[in-house]
Amino acid sequence: MSIKISFGGATILRGGAYSQTKVALVGGFPLSDTGIVAIVGEAAQGAPGDADGVQVFTCEQLSDLINKYVSGNIVDAARLLVQPSKDARVPNGAQKVFVWKTNSSTAASKTIQNMDDAASDILTLTSANYGYLENNINIYITDGVSSPDAAAVITSGVITFPVVVANNDTLIITVNGVDYTCTVSTAPGGTVSMTQSQWVTLLNGTPVVVGADTATPVWATVKPCVFAAVSTDKISATLNRAQAPFDKYEKMWEYSFMSVKTSAIKTKLVMTVASTVSATTLVVTAGSAGPVRGSRGGRVVVINKGDVTDTLLENDNEECFKIMYTGAGTDCLFTISGASDLVKTLSTSCAGAAGDNLSILLSGFATIQDLVTYLDNVLGGTKYTCVTSYSRRNSRSPVALDRYDAIDLKVLPLGVKCAVYEIAEDIINESSQLATVVRGNVYGQVETISSSAKEFFTGGAKGASVDADFDDGFDALLGIRANYVVPLISQDASADITDGLTDAGSTYTITSVMAAADSHVKLASNTKNRSERRAYPSFKGTFAATKAVSKNLASERSSLVFQNVDALNAAGSVVTMQPWATACLVAGIKAGAPIGTNLMYKYINAWGISHQDYNPVTDIDTAIDSGLFVIEKPPAGGYRIAVDNTTYGKDASFCWNRGNVIDAADFVAYDSRVQLENIYIGSGHQRGTATVKSVYTTLTSLMQKYLDAGVLIGDLDTNYLGYKDLTVTMTGSVITYSVTIVPEVGVEFILANITIDQSRDTSST
Repeated sequence: MSIKISFGGATILRGGAYSQTKVALVGGFPLSDTGIVAIVGEAAQGAPGDADGVQVFTCEQLSDLINKYVSGNIVDAARLLVQPSKDARVPNGAQKVFVWKTNSSTAASKTIQNMDDAASDILTLTSANYGYLENNINIYITDGVSSPDAAAVITSGVITFPVVVANNDTLIITVNGVDYTCTVSTAPGGTVSMTQSQWVTLLNGTPVVVGADTATPVWATVKPCVFAAVSTDKISATLNRAQAPFDKYEKMWEYSFMSVKTSAIKTKLVMTVASTVSATTLVVTAGSAGPVRGSRGGRVVVINKGDVTDTLLENDNEECFKIMYTGAGTDCLFTISGASDLVKTLSTSCAGAAGDNLSILLSGFATIQDLVTYLDNVLGGTKYTCVTSYSRRNSRSPVALDRYDAIDLKVLPLGVKCAVYEIAEDIINESSQLATVVRGNVYGQVETISSSAKEFFTGGAKGASVDADFDDGFDALLGIRANYVVPLISQDASADITDGLTDAGSTYTITSVMAAADSHVKLASNTKNRSERRAYPSFKGTFAATKAVSKNLASERSSLVFQNVDALNAAGSVVTMQPWATACLVAGIKAGAPIGTNLMYKYINAWGISHQDYNPVTDIDTAIDSGLFVIEKPPAGGYRIAVDNTTYGKDASFCWNRGNVIDAADFVAYDSRVQLENIYIGSGHQRGTATVKSVYTTLTSLMQKYLDAGVLIGDLDTNYLGYKDLTVTMTGSVITYSVTIVPEVGVEFILANITIDQSRDTSST
């Protein structure tokens, strides 16, 4: 057996030099992202969180957030988060904002009916956004310009019979611009006066004896039509299928009128088919003929909201295919119906020829062309003729076809369209920024709505918030990395209802939401969930009530904000906002400053602070001792953070009482864990000792990064490394490390010891 060498995942038999490249991962990973704030609260518009989930916006996408939510606490909060400070020591604001909207806003809607006597909803439009402002959307629909609804029937004026024709008069039958000529032969120099029935006989190709003379038709080409009398003063014409089959002259069947004139006496007869069709109801009268049977006219849809107008293009209104029944049945009623596109069926019912009936599931065909090929060949190809020149025949699915209701295919072919699909899917859903649409499963064409009687959407509502909506938001954020969480309420719903700030149906309570927020950050920060974070709840109430709330909360992971703030709202006006807005400024500063930065004396972007009965001079020590997060007004002006406080208060712990210390410790725990996981989990190591040394080296490299970033501080006890007592052990597949770190605490107190002495002086001269 030959010598085999395993190297780089390959088996090598041939001698030579081989290499593999590895990347030294130690120190190769950047520090984890910071500056992420999650907010949970209400907005005037935008989908609720239970429908939309957690939405993510970077600080560069503030305009997108505003466009989605328009106004309300979420919009104001986002502005405050990204521009939180007037302090040069805070270089940024929140870099990323996660949003969970609590209030159950609803979209507005508008139904559009078909033009049928028994009108049904053929389209249902829904506003693209949510909330009561969507009720301002209005719509009107006009008949198409390039493809309007066809007139039901173009009839002639009253013809006075008999009509006189001279020998060699030439009659020209014009069908869609194609001339068919017939010369009338009579006695030389004579004339013939013919009645209505005689004219019909002559035009159908049979000589007519009138008195002592004979009028004989001589068609120069083919006779294109079959003629018939209508009432007492009209003559109708139907194309002769034998002479002008629509599968050969497809467009010829799209005629709107036929004219007959004599070359000598210039008499003009305007001919039409025998039946009429109502352009409003699409009901076909006896005879089932007419160019608009099942008509679907083009539509121009205009949707407006304020200064935003969607003037949508007219739909193409092309015929997808033409179909005609050529079997022995006395009629053939064509229907497309079904409760949805998936079960939409094309069917026919042939009187006297049940064997010619069709029932076809349209979703069984990939394209219009596939369906046409089938219809043109079904039952031996002798019962139906089906042709298409549709521009999308090889791409559009047959489920897009309009619905039809018992249109007869025996006398004339039917042009089948997908006009409703075009209006809904190709036009509104593709182009409108204000609304989306769903097609109804009914027969007919889309109604028109006058521009002078626009119809408005209805049903849009702001929606209420309850405690469970906040709980759902916190639960949704549990699996998402965030640094800080801010609930955007400061008092019970009953008080916000009185202030006009929430829907009358809201029932949330501030204590429940604060408790839920604190539970959330603790749950997210535990050993199993591994996403350390802190919360900034807020409370609006008396100073005494606020202190009691803080003592009840008593959490190292929650900092309670209680002062109102004067700041810019979404409309660009300086207004007084509840303490949740102050909490957003604080969280934004936290997110925009380096990890571990002590917020003490950092200035917020505010124009004023206030509280109903808290005295900033006499009550500040009590507030700090009660675990409140205090904003103060220094003599030099502006508004700054007095202390980076949490509600912990159980003891004098330098860590749990200061948010910045917890932030630094959280970051070291999170980032080192993620870095080691990325490098080592799933990797294979042949020697335990080498692995332990590698992990130790990685950790020392990470600790140096934390020291360089200011997350840790070096002191004499740690030999100015910011950590000490680092140990790494490995038992089987389990690596354990322990380390003592010194997180950044910041300078909070300067204590001066000044000794007072008396003056002493001596003189020797």
